[in-house]
Amino acid sequence: MSSSSSMTRIRGSLIRFSYHGHPPFRPHATTFPTVATVLIVDPDPATRSLLELLLLRLGHRPIGPREWVEGEEPDVLLLEPASRPGLRLARGVRRRFSTLPILCVSIDGPSEDTRQLEPVAHVMKPFRRSQFEEALEQALIPPAMAAARQTA
Repeated sequence: MSSSSSMTRIRGSLIRFSYHGHPPFRPHATTFPTVATVLIVDPDPATRSLLELLLLRLGHRPIGPREWVEGEEPDVLLLEPASRPGLRLARGVRRRFSTLPILCVSIDGPSEDTRQLEPVAHVMKPFRRSQFEEALEQALIPPAMAAARQTA
């Protein structure tokens, strides 16, 4: 028997035991507990998909306006205020849910329309992941804790 065939046999037996019972990839992000339900209002499908993926990787549960209408309660509204329909929706949300945090993620800077919504933060596109994470964290901090942080 050649030395290469004996090595192949040894490797085969080791591989069988080393991979046995282990998934080849990490479980999908949705198997982790979610931190928050985030309503995404953005007219661009590619941007929505990117935001959904980012939120899933951060452990959050993204939903769209359709899921919200079906009864899902968001913890944060993620809004592209450059979209007129999105801005109208956000105004309605603000009237009905005055304490729901709004996070603007936009190609445009803050405007009078967005200031009236009293967003927690305004992140400019394109953004760094760290900027988005920090703004989202700010939005998820309960108002009492946020006030305590500012006074400390």
